[in-house]
Amino acid sequence: MAHSRHLIPLSGLVWRSSVLGWATFWELANDQRTVNTLRINFGTAFLAALINVVFR
Repeated sequence: MAHSRHLIPLSGLVWRSSVLGWATFWELANDQRTVNTLRINFGTAFLAALINVVFR
């Protein structure tokens, strides 16, 4: 049951995205701030994975 607590925020995300419409959703997804945030998040996760491989 520990993973069920994640369903509420994820369902809210899906609901909010569906209410926006495709044009607004695509505009937000391609916003420079969104792209930079994703780049930082995935880059940091990749770096952490590399560190984990080296020091394991």
